[in-house]
Amino acid sequence: MAPLTVATVALARTRLHPLLTISNQDYVVLMEELAATPRHILGRVVGSAEPNRYAIVSALDLLFTGY
Repeated sequence: MAPLTVATVALARTRLHPLLTISNQDYVVLMEELAATPRHILGRVVGSAEPNRYAIVSALDLLFTGY
């Protein structure tokens, strides 16, 4: 699980921080905060990140390998 934060100018969208849109609101994924989280702690499903799959995989590659 990686937390989301509202997309702002202060936290620019970068390769490490892919942009997701959920219910017409833009969010940035904080990949450096990635953590294992038990599913029962998470709330209800509100959307899918599938359209952003390649950006998320690219961010994971950067986070773990530096490339």
